[in-house]
Amino acid sequence: MDEGLSGSEQFMLIAGGITMLGACVGMTYQFILKSRCTTIKCCGIECDRQVVDLTASDTELGTIRPTFTSAT
Repeated sequence: MDEGLSGSEQFMLIAGGITMLGACVGMTYQFILKSRCTTIKCCGIECDRQVVDLTASDTELGTIRPTFTSAT
């Protein structure tokens, strides 16, 4: 006789579902923050915003050189 899922199996399925939902929401927020669009429409929600203009100096990646010190 099949009794269905045990309590711990149900918990793991629910926790996994919540984790997946949280990851999807986080990726959506990250996409919106990095987007250069002025109007964003998603799931029936619409957002009009002003995007900050970037100059070439704002987007340059600097080289970080590690500094080593000797313990003598």
